[in-house]
Parts: sequence; C-alpha cells; structure tokens
Amino acid sequence: MAQRLEAAENLLDGSVSDAGGVWSRAVAWILRLALEQAVDQLWAQVAPELMRCPMRAQLLALRVYAGPETAGQVGALWAALSRAAHHLDYEMAPSVTDLRRWRDQTAELARALELAPLAHQPFG
Repeated sequence: MAQRLEAAENLLDGSVSDAGGVWSRAVAWILRLALEQAVDQLWAQVAPELMRCPMRAQLLALRVYAGPETAGQVGALWAALSRAAHHLDYEMAPSVTDLRRWRDQTAELARALELAPLAHQPFG
C-alpha cells in the first residue's frame, strides 16, 4: 500500500511528467486501490472468506470488524474515489486539494484498519 501512496504523491507533486490530462483520475484510481488493499489486509487476518465478496458487501461487513465510524469513513472515501476515478464529460476532474485530502484519509484509514483486529471481539 505504501507504494501506491507514493505513486499518488509522485503524480500530485508533478514528478511524473508524462501523465497528461489523466493524472488526477489516475491518482483517484491509485488511492482507491490502496484503500481496497487495506481492506483486503484486514480480511486476510480476520475473515479471509470476505475477500471473495464484492467490495460493497465488504464495506458493509466492516461495521462488525472496524466499528461503525471507521466503516462509514472507509465507505464514504471509497465512494468518493470511485466517482472521481470515472470520467464523465459533464464533471470536472478532482482538484489537487481533494486528491491530497483523499490521500491523507486513505493513509489514516489504512492505519485504522491495521489496528482493527486488535480491537475486534468475536461474538459469543
């Protein structure tokens, strides 16, 4: 995941000069992949069978393992990145400010998901 965040930072700071007009959407895709990787790492530890489920189902299951607040934040960020990554002729590309905020949120939520198995108490 650190490599994806670094790639996003390289696009944001202009280190990658041949990205043309698609760099902002590329950053959104990279951040979404990093967030999905953090979710996958959680499932690998606590519920590997969930890795085969669609991402929307995984986001619903996060409530049990990461708590409602973290799960809500992950779901909202994933939805925002998904919208930003898809090109629509009538929408502006995401701003650098939005992309930097999403990068910071992705890193923060990835750390929260790393800690989630320590806080998770199985039912029963």
